[in-house]
Amino acid sequence: MFAFYVLALVCLVAFWRGHLSITPALRLAWPVILSLLLLMAWMGVQFILPEPYGTWEPHATLLQMQKTLMYLCIFCLVLLLIRGQPELELLCWVIVVGGCLQVVIKIVTDSPGTYINRNHFAGYLEMGLALALGLMISRLDGSSAVGWRESVRRWLNTFLSAKVLIRILIITLVVGLILSRSRMGNTAFFGALLVSGFFALYAFRGSGKSITLFFVSILIVDIVLMGAFFGLDKLQDRFEELNVAEDSRLYQSEITTEMLKVHGLTGIGAGAYYTAVPTYRDERIGAFFIYAHNDLLQLPLELGVPGSLFLLICLGYSFVLALRAQLLRRNVFMKSMGFASTMGLMSLLIHSSADFNLQLVSNAGTFMLLLAIPFLAMSLNRRRSR
Repeated sequence: MFAFYVLALVCLVAFWRGHLSITPALRLAWPVILSLLLLMAWMGVQFILPEPYGTWEPHATLLQMQKTLMYLCIFCLVLLLIRGQPELELLCWVIVVGGCLQVVIKIVTDSPGTYINRNHFAGYLEMGLALALGLMISRLDGSSAVGWRESVRRWLNTFLSAKVLIRILIITLVVGLILSRSRMGNTAFFGALLVSGFFALYAFRGSGKSITLFFVSILIVDIVLMGAFFGLDKLQDRFEELNVAEDSRLYQSEITTEMLKVHGLTGIGAGAYYTAVPTYRDERIGAFFIYAHNDLLQLPLELGVPGSLFLLICLGYSFVLALRAQLLRRNVFMKSMGFASTMGLMSLLIHSSADFNLQLVSNAGTFMLLLAIPFLAMSLNRRRSR
């Protein structure tokens, strides 16, 4: 957290001294920046107001304000410092390779990478996979080969290009996602891939055949073949063992919904869930839950109507811009980044209906990167600007 504050301060000094200028992407993102600032202001109001209108846990709300400021710094720094396609591509490579390193740690140590929870491990891989798919789509050639010589040349170029490396990274991430045994993580990934894939087929009409073959290869090679080798049947067993009627997380969601009906207007205070939930617990919940295991319910409960509205503006504006980037940009890489953001945001939001990925700093910070990418995709040129 401190490192992002320092980097933001350095950028402010550079801007004040004329060494750094505001980028078009940062100007385009003013509604998101304003919404995050208003969200922090609302948390400040919750901190000041007395109960039952204010926060139930002032210290936790103050900590959430600090985290929100950090997320704002991440968002602005990405838009300010990435000034061309090569830099954005490098950033995507860093996230993808980082996900693959998590998978390697998982395989070597038989643990969820550097994460404690398998679902958080899966959540990071979902976002990494979205960016990896975007990198791969940006390199697909939609034209048809003329003659066998052209076909051979394309095959050779494929094996000698970065496509093979990206394909290996995608397979690694898919294997890691299967090995996580996260039911909602896998469901969210495949659901987001299906929905965003259909939209991509429409948006990339000139390369529809190559993209279709690529998605089919993901389903056949990555999921069926690699999944069979790395234990897809064990993941299937976890789905079969799921008893919805006795799932404590379902009870937790019911309790959170009841609390939302009572405190949903002004909220209980950012980060105050663990303080308020014991008064609503019953015998169905055996363990102590710090989080609701459902960010789509916990965040509105904590932030109330004003805070939820500010979050919806951030998500909605970025998501719509990601769709527009796929439809309007002629640069294939920028269109692909729009797809990556669309799929990554959709996947983690689906997953958040049964977990708390957005409460984890590493995953929430990566989520902010996905929120920033559409603004870059709509404003960046192929080359780096000064």
